[in-house]
Amino acid sequence: MEPLRAGILLIPFAAAMMIIAPVSGFLSDRYGSRELSSLGLAVSALGLWGLTRLQANTTMGEVIIWLIVMGLGSGFFFSPNTNAIMGAVAPERRGIAAGTRTMMNNAGAVVSIALGLAMTASSMSPEALRGLFAGTHVDMQGIVTAEFILGLHRTFWVSFIISVIATIVALMRGSHNLYTEKAGS
Repeated sequence: MEPLRAGILLIPFAAAMMIIAPVSGFLSDRYGSRELSSLGLAVSALGLWGLTRLQANTTMGEVIIWLIVMGLGSGFFFSPNTNAIMGAVAPERRGIAAGTRTMMNNAGAVVSIALGLAMTASSMSPEALRGLFAGTHVDMQGIVTAEFILGLHRTFWVSFIISVIATIVALMRGSHNLYTEKAGS
């Protein structure tokens, strides 16, 4: 698949996140962030589980459905999580907190992409990797595709497990606004 088409297929993820994030932010202002961010992680885990089922003959429609599920989960997670972070610091420290949150988010994205690619590539033989990157093995047949799919499955399973653990940790955190409690006492 050419890069432009592959990039266009990521639009449903971003669109779902863009639609849900403001709703999730509104709800977190009214009801708190713990449950919503935990729900977002759980929905993202469901999307990752769906991606563990990918095969060489999986339809683009199925891939798009799982990407939408992941986008919904991300939308439900990010706004309430940011709300919780900003509510936990004094107003004069929110710029520092926002900068730190953005840096950690970007660092997490870079590290997760690097680890995901390394896990996927580690399932492939050196010859298959050379062929894949040289563009000589881009068909949907043969051992190269099977090795690549195996690596993707491992990567999505690890991501799924991490998301489930993160969901449990998010549910265990306190539901109170730390800064408000300190200021009120």
